[in-house]
Amino acid sequence: RRKFQHWRRKFEKNVTRDPDPGVSASFVMARGKLGKFVCLLGCEVDCVRHKQQTPPKVEANQEEEKVGKGDDGNRTTQYIEIKTCHERKLQDKISFGWLQAFLAGNDVLVYGLRDGQGHVTKIVEEDVRTAPGRYANSWSGSSMMGLISSVLNKINEHVTEGREGVISYDGEGSSYIIRVDTKPGHFLPDWYCSWEQKGEKEKQKQNDGL
Repeated sequence: RRKFQHWRRKFEKNVTRDPDPGVSASFVMARGKLGKFVCLLGCEVDCVRHKQQTPPKVEANQEEEKVGKGDDGNRTTQYIEIKTCHERKLQDKISFGWLQAFLAGNDVLVYGLRDGQGHVTKIVEEDVRTAPGRYANSWSGSSMMGLISSVLNKINEHVTEGREGVISYDGEGSSYIIRVDTKPGHFLPDWYCSWEQKGEKEKQKQNDGL
């Protein structure tokens, strides 16, 4: 898992540049209604792209009009979410990437597609507004919004003032289970914790035998 994280971070660093060395991250605040809940989201922005536009031709005796948005009025600004996944997993992964980008108000979703060695061999760029239609055979925007609404309902049902908990999602195909666990720091699946503990015990036995 740590190796995969390094791969993603390296890709993100390689396809972006820092306009200000003193700024390590950028964030936007998004407010909207999901089902019966009004949500305020703090969202990290991976990249901001300023797309240059050609000013319209100004006829004689006609005032010049500024085009697009931005500091100089001559460019549009796009917020971009950057992710990586194995090239064979795009159909499975992009629905969650789209949901994150949509809720954050991002305009573009970029995926670096890796091979088995972790090398990005292809870059896919999707318009957040039209991506659900392109993957209609696999998922829909309404189903993903239904998922996040279910999560919020679960939080509202189980989490009260003064009570802490971790919400987890287990999904496969069209079915999913949402759980709220109040054990401190317990967010990893039980099978993974058991596997990790078993590995630690075996490692300790090997060290004791040296």
